Amino acid sequence: MGSVLLLNATYEPLNVVSVRRAIILLLKEKAEVLEATDQRIRSERLSLRTPLVIRLVYYVRVPRRLNIPVTRRT
Repeated sequence: MGSVLLLNATYEPLNVVSVRRAIILLLKEKAEVLEATDQRIRSERLSLRTPLVIRLVYYVRVPRRLNIPVTRRT
C-alpha cells in the first residue's frame, strides 16, 4: 500500500497518510477524492479507485507556533 496526500478544506497540505487511513476518511464522508490511480481496491460490496490526493470536507485548524524568539539567528 502507498501513501496519500491529505489536504485541508482550503487545499493546504496537512499530512501524508496511508491508503487505509484515506479510505476510512472517505467511507466516513469526512474527505473527498481529488486525484486517484487506475488501481482498484475491492471488497464484497464496494470497489474504489486508490486515492492519491484527498481533501477534508471541514476545515481543521492547525496550531502554529506564534512566539518566534527574536535572536540574531532568526
